[in-house]
Amino acid sequence: VESVKRLKRSTHSPSDEGARFLGTTMNTICNRVPVRVPPTSANLGSGFDTVGLALDYHDELTFTLNDDPYDGIAHVIIHGEGADALPCDETHLVVSTFRRACATFGLGRLGFTLEATNNIPQARGMGSSAEAIVAGIAAAAAFAQTGDLNRPAVFDMAAQIEGHPDNVAPALLGGFVVSAYDEGHVYSLKKTIAPGITFAAFIPDFKLLTEKARAALPKMVSHADAVYN
Repeated sequence: VESVKRLKRSTHSPSDEGARFLGTTMNTICNRVPVRVPPTSANLGSGFDTVGLALDYHDELTFTLNDDPYDGIAHVIIHGEGADALPCDETHLVVSTFRRACATFGLGRLGFTLEATNNIPQARGMGSSAEAIVAGIAAAAAFAQTGDLNRPAVFDMAAQIEGHPDNVAPALLGGFVVSAYDEGHVYSLKKTIAPGITFAAFIPDFKLLTEKARAALPKMVSHADAVYN
C-alpha cells in the first residue's frame, strides 16, 4: 500500500505503537490522501490463512475531505470493477473500515469523498476485501499521522477486521509474506521473490464469496492428508 506519506518498505512485527492513538482527539493533518493497494493471492500451497502474495497492479483510491470536514457525509464514486454493483454509501467496505479506523485514531466522523478506480476483480479470490480494509485503515492513518505510515498498527487492525492475515499482509507489505498469530498479535515475514519468476492469474467468470468458499471446507482433515500437504 502506498499513501501520500513516504513509506518504509521492510518486514514488520507488531508493536504497541498503534495504542498511542486510543483515547485521544486529533485533527486531520491534510485534506487529501491517495492510496494504492495491490491484489493478493493467498492460501498458497499448504499455507492456509498464512501465506500470501501481492501482484503488480493496483486499485487506486483518493480520499478528499469535504469543505466542512466534520459534516459526517461520505460521497462514493467508483470506476472500473464493481462500478455497477458495489454500494456507494456507508455500507461500502472501504467507507465502513475508514470510519472504524478514524474512531480508533481519534479523528471523529469525517465528511469526505472517496473516488476509487478499481482494477481488482470482486469476489474472485484476488483479495478485494483485504484491499478495501487496508485502504480504509491506511487512509485514516495518513489523515491522523505525521511521518511514515504506522504499518504495525495498520496490520494489526486489518488482520483483526479481515479475520486472517494472509491477504492483508501482502496488500500492506507487498511481495511474498508469511504471517501468523501469536498472543493476539500478528507477525509477518516478507521474502524476496526471484526476479525470473512471473505469475499468471486465471480469474473465473463467476463470483464466490470467501464465506461460502470456507463453508465448503471440512472441519477436520486426516493425519495422512495433513502430512501430505
